[in-house]
Formats: sequence, structure tokens, C-alpha cells
Amino acid sequence: MEDKLNYDNMDTNKQFNPRYEKIIKSGILFSAIIFVITSTLIGFTAYKSLSQTDIYQGVYIEDIYVGGENKDDAITEVEKKYISTLDNKAFNITANTVSKRITYKEIDARYNYEKAIVQAYNVGREGNVIQRLILISKAKRNKVIIPLQIDINDKKLKKKINTLANEIYIPVNEHQKEIKESQLLLYIGTSGESLNIEKSSKKVWQELQKKDVKNIVLNVEEIKPKPLDADRIYKEICTKPVDASYEIKDFRIHIKPHVTGIDFDKENARELIKNKQGRQEIAIPLILTEPAILTEVIEAELFKDKLSSYKTNFNAGYVERSHNIALAASKINDIVLAPNDEFYFNEIVGERTLEAGFQNAHVYFGDEIIDGVGGGICQVSTTLYNAVLYSDLQVLRRSNHSMTVGYVPVGQDAAVAYDVLDFGFANNTSNPIIIKSIVGTGNITFELYGVEENKGKTIEIYNDTRQIIPYPVEYIDDPEMEIGEEKVKQKGGDGYTVDTYKIIKKDGKIISRQMITKSRYKPIKKKVLVGTKEQEQETFFEKLDEIFEQPLENQEKDRDEIPEEEKNNEDIIEELNEEKPELL
Repeated sequence: MEDKLNYDNMDTNKQFNPRYEKIIKSGILFSAIIFVITSTLIGFTAYKSLSQTDIYQGVYIEDIYVGGENKDDAITEVEKKYISTLDNKAFNITANTVSKRITYKEIDARYNYEKAIVQAYNVGREGNVIQRLILISKAKRNKVIIPLQIDINDKKLKKKINTLANEIYIPVNEHQKEIKESQLLLYIGTSGESLNIEKSSKKVWQELQKKDVKNIVLNVEEIKPKPLDADRIYKEICTKPVDASYEIKDFRIHIKPHVTGIDFDKENARELIKNKQGRQEIAIPLILTEPAILTEVIEAELFKDKLSSYKTNFNAGYVERSHNIALAASKINDIVLAPNDEFYFNEIVGERTLEAGFQNAHVYFGDEIIDGVGGGICQVSTTLYNAVLYSDLQVLRRSNHSMTVGYVPVGQDAAVAYDVLDFGFANNTSNPIIIKSIVGTGNITFELYGVEENKGKTIEIYNDTRQIIPYPVEYIDDPEMEIGEEKVKQKGGDGYTVDTYKIIKKDGKIISRQMITKSRYKPIKKKVLVGTKEQEQETFFEKLDEIFEQPLENQEKDRDEIPEEEKNNEDIIEELNEEKPELL
């Protein structure tokens, strides 16, 4: 096409008019200068505004204008106006119909000037440069009012609220349940009322920020009983039947009562609960199942038979010994032994010390009777030993005394000494046994209870004296007693060798006769105190001194009272001289 523009033939080297080029360059330069000047002015203004150290224009704290002021001046001005404005103020808190008056002073209420000043100073100082400039401009055109926050002592406020809460508090009555015969009775509970201290405290603080508040109504919360739930109730009360049982631990018996099986129809229970319709009581039928072994059967069968009883006597007037007997017996009372359990006296009674409560009383020491801590304890072990013999229990350890005792037949004693001599026996029956100790005035009794496994069996104890050793007598000089006087310091006792037999009878017939112990006792030496002190006689010179030391009138009086023939001093002196050789 000929009329088509031919770009190939155009002169690309054609130049602009120099005049126009100069104008364009001058315009660009001018615009650049204006832009630089404007930017500089804007930047300078922005810099000046952003670098200001005082509070920006347009800022108020409450009704006090603080724009253009530094922080110190601003806080001084605010404090001057508000520092005492809360001193005489008070307000009420109300819940239901009960109100309590609280003064601001009681809760340490004060204006937080420091926080208000910080907030005022931060106006226009948060965000990027553009955001800050916009905020500074807006503050200048429109007021920015910073409220004065009232701070309080939260702990003191909560204490005041708690006083009110206690007065209006109504406790919730939860639903109650009771098993009565074959029914589960559900008693419908009632709602309660209370104040939530935390929420109430927060509300009071918020209301106080409104200034000049007179009454603050607190929200009373309703506390509803936990909802009745058939599934939860089923888990709480329903159980399978459990037999009664017992456990013997640390020589004490612990009976675990039987548990009656309880069940009910959950669907029926749900319907009854759902349709309670304002009723105060719901009755749910129960299915009760008793176990095979009941608690009362266990209690009746455990220790139903008295296996034996043995009693010995003591001098109740010997207070220390009586005390030791009672203390040791109390430690043994109610001891329970399971089948095959072993009893050892020293383990149960413990070491006989003053710290353990024992007192000093007579004990054997060598061939003497002296005072020692725990005297009398052997009578406890001996009495128990005899009860064990008559129960036909297995004796594991027994020792006789070195010398005889007077409270049991010779051969039937059981001596104990901590860490030296012990008495022990085992429960060789098929059932538990319990030991009962009874201490009366001047006597101690042990009774053993269990289950009599061999009806008609009786026990007899026979002591065969094999030898008697007469006691010796020792005479001990006592210079405090006069010649011719004697006093028994320690009574004597014969020594013995005794064989003890246990005879078992069945329905009155002897079925066994067994020697169970051989006891040897030393004689107890009799000790007699013999006086060695001579009678004192008055010498011739002591009598003569006695006469002449009397006053003259007494001497004359004495002369008048004696026969005439004896009034001559020479006669008296001669008579005294005749006695002198016997007194020397």
C-alpha cells in the first residue's frame, strides 16, 4: 500500500527544538526545588513535633488541661485538685435486701495519678511516624481526655464483701438418699444463694470508676443441687454381696462386716426421677441380696468357748508390785493369736523400765530378794502359763524361778527377765484364740477363748516332789541391836526338785499322762539379825557428878526425902566405891 505510513523512511535522527528543550529542563528543576523545600519544611515540622518532650496539645486528665506541660508539672496540678477528694466519700454495696456502707478510706481508695500521667504523655507517641503525626494532629483538634483511675486494696474490699456474703448466704441442700428396708428414698434438695467474692469485687471496682457512685448492687448467684442422675446413683449404692471376714494383724483382730447386695431397675428409676413433679421424696424399689456369711455369725463363732481360766492372788497393799502386775496384764489383754501364731511374753510386754511406766518392787537376785524395776511381772507370766497349760496349748519356752514363789504350786511357775528368760506358747488349734486379762483387788485372772475342738477333754496338772532341800539359816551381827535381840531379815524357804505332769482326760478317762517340766529350786536362805550392842551402865564418877551438879536447895530437898541413916555423904561415897570395879 502506497498510502501506508512507511516507518522505514522516517528520519530517526530528527532533533527537538532547542528552545522547547530549555523550557522543559527549567520546569523540572523548579519542581524539584519546590519539592525539596516542601519536604524539608514538612520534615522539619514533623521532626519538631515528634521530638517534643512535653505532653502534646489537646490532652486533658479529667477536666484539667495538661497539654504542653511536662510530666512533673502535670502530676502536681492533678494531685493539687484531687488528692483529698476521696477522703470523706462512701458507698453502699447491696445484695438482696441487705446493705453495707463502705468508706473509701476503709479500702485504701486513691486516684492513680502516675498511671494517668503516663497515659497522657503517651498520646502521639505510639505507632510509626505517620500514625503518630495523625494522632498528634487529632489531639490538637479534638480533646483527648484521660480518666483518673481509682485504685483500691482488693484484699480489704473482699473482706467487706465477705461480711455481706455471710449474711445473705443460704446453703444449698443437696439431694439426699437413704436406704430404708427395700427402698431407696431420694429426698429432693433445695437451691442456695451466695455471692461470688471475686466477681463482686471486680464489679465494685468497675462501678467506682464511674465516680460518685452511691450504691452498688451485687449479683446474688443461685446454687442449685447437683441434678439427680440414675446412672450416678446406681454406681454409688449398687454392689454385689460380700461375705463377712476377719484379719488378724499385729495380734489384733479386725472384722470386715458383710456387704448386702443392692440393685435396682435403672430405667424405672429414670422415669421416677423425670416425673417427680415437685415432689419432695422419690421411692425407688431395691433388690437386696444377703451374702452367705454374715457379720453377726463371724462375731458369734470366733471366740464362743472359754478354753481355760486361771487366777492367782497378790498383796494389794504392796502398791508398786500391784501397779506392775496391772500394767503388764493390760498389755496382754485382747491379744489374738491366729492358728500357728506364737506368743512371747517379752515381745508383747516390752522392756521393764521406769520410762515404760514400771516401778521398783521385790525381785530374786542370786539367793537374795532385792528391789528391781518391774518386780511382780513374773506373777503375770506365771498366771498366763497356767491358763495355757489348762487350754492344752503348745508351750514353746518356760523357765522356773531360781527359788520358789508363793502364788502357785511348786513346779507351775514361769519366770521372765527381759533378754534373759522368756515365756512363749503357740496356738496349735485350728481357730483363733483371744487372751483376756482381768485384774481385781489383790488378784489377777487370765481367760483364753476360742473354739472347743475336742468336747469332753479336760486337763489336770500333777506335781511330783522328788527332793526337798531344807533352807539354811545365816545369823548376821547387828551392832544397832542390843545383845539378846533377834530379828528375821529374810524368811527362808526349802529348795525342791519337782517333776510336773499334764494329765489329759476324755469324758473323765485318762488318755495321756506326760511329764512336761522338771523344775529345780534352790533353798531360800533364812537371814536373822543378832544384836551385839551391850547395855550401857552408869559409872561411879558419872553418878557423883550428877549429885554435885544439882543446886544446893535440891540437894537439901533430896536429903529430906531419904532415910536419916543415908543422909551422910561419907556413907554415900562409900556405897558408890563398892560398885566401881563392875563399871570399868
